[in-house]
Amino acid sequence: MALLCFWASACGDVYNSGSTYRVNFTCNVSFSPYNVAQSMGQFISIRKTSSSKLLITKMDGTTHTQTLTEAKQLSVYLGLGGLILGTPTLNNDNAGLVCYDLACPACNLGSARVSFDDKGIAKCASCGNQYDLNNGGILIEGKGRPLWNYRLTQSLDGSVQVHN
Repeated sequence: MALLCFWASACGDVYNSGSTYRVNFTCNVSFSPYNVAQSMGQFISIRKTSSSKLLITKMDGTTHTQTLTEAKQLSVYLGLGGLILGTPTLNNDNAGLVCYDLACPACNLGSARVSFDDKGIAKCASCGNQYDLNNGGILIEGKGRPLWNYRLTQSLDGSVQVHN
């Protein structure tokens, strides 16, 4: 028992990767603008700009707006601040696509969204924390926990469902 306590404390802070923020989002990564997320080292952000529109932003800053149907408006949930969807460069475990919350977990506010560069480093303008999207969303500068991670299911036809 004493060995177990020592082992648990020796590893530093341990965080639950899942979030309690509601997520329900479906897209098809075979088609633009979502297809970029299938390329290694590429990520897109997805967030609501109003109740009827999604804003999809690529790493190079280009954006795409998508209007949601009335049914989709009622069923799409994007976590706390939106979603980051992409494929890590360091995909050693063949996990494929990953999905993180766009909100900084240290600030824990929907308005404190991270922005990311072409190297996959996400930065929070509010607190200064930095996260590595290519390495599980781990914290690489600052204090706190890694980015919230969401489960996803991908079908052979390219359909992706992000959920919790």
